Amino acid sequence: MDKEESLYSSHQVQRERMRSSRLVQSLGLVGKLRNVLAFASSFNRLLRREPDFAIAYDPFAAAQLLRRQPSALKRVVHLHELLNVSTGGRAERLAVKYIRKYLRNADLVVVPDVFRARMTQDFADLHTEPAVVMNCPALLLELPSSKLLPALRERGVETSKIVHYQGSVGEEHGLELILDSMQFWPRDAVFVIVGGGKKEYITRLRQRAATHGMVDRLILLGRVPYRDVFGYAVGASVGLTLLDATIDNWRFAAGASNKRFEYLALGTAQITNAGPGMSEVFGKGQLALLLSDLTPQSLGRAITSLLDNPEVGGAMGQRARAAHLSSYNYESQFAPVAERLYSWKYRSE
Repeated sequence: MDKEESLYSSHQVQRERMRSSRLVQSLGLVGKLRNVLAFASSFNRLLRREPDFAIAYDPFAAAQLLRRQPSALKRVVHLHELLNVSTGGRAERLAVKYIRKYLRNADLVVVPDVFRARMTQDFADLHTEPAVVMNCPALLLELPSSKLLPALRERGVETSKIVHYQGSVGEEHGLELILDSMQFWPRDAVFVIVGGGKKEYITRLRQRAATHGMVDRLILLGRVPYRDVFGYAVGASVGLTLLDATIDNWRFAAGASNKRFEYLALGTAQITNAGPGMSEVFGKGQLALLLSDLTPQSLGRAITSLLDNPEVGGAMGQRARAAHLSSYNYESQFAPVAERLYSWKYRSE
């Protein structure tokens, strides 16, 4: 069951999902054009069935939806990324330019962060600020059994001091900084990375670990099936979610980073960036340790403070888990939007 299915099923909503319209770079120009045309054809075929509302989740789908002439159809644009006319491929830039001009015609705009809401309103000159639905995971009532601990035992790793990262393995997630900080960790602590990335970058990480004499303490588990991602985090002592704050899409991500909310759901102590909105979402409830000064020394000492004081990390994890169960889950976040969609339907009947 995905994030919205449980919300829709309680109202007997018939839902049709389309495949993503995102363009794969390796397809080439002809392949991309073929995908765009196929998406537009499928989209128009579904709309001829006269649904009550349609939700677009990426720039291509949003541009296609906003091209529709005003009708009884309610148009919702749910943006997961910040709109930017200067990034992405040519087709994406054209889609974003179109959205910028016509986004105000949407019946509802949804974004994952309060700062992004203000920026999107200014970007597209919207009459009202978009609704905010933070990018939380679906409600996780029971934790899965750990797949992480057996995987480490198979590699001869028995320590309980496990520092963890999950997600895309690339330059925007502070991984090299983390490796540099390992010299300040307890000697029996390990760093586990769950996720895939380019071979060249993974080789660079191994080389960096080797320069610090940490190659045996860096454990790369690679990409795992999405259904098993949480299991490969259960058992970690500390989760790390550092983002490159020089990029607006990451700087304004207090409500947008799903990885931060996933550690909350699992009840895992977490260290992450300070930044816009972070204090309100994670700091006030002491759900994570926020660092404004990110250096190898500051990060290493922060990690050590949690590893050497498991009761502190445990209490943080309990607060995080409680926050997930009460409000930082997708059902709670999306509920106001879902109720608005239902009100449109019932009002028209």
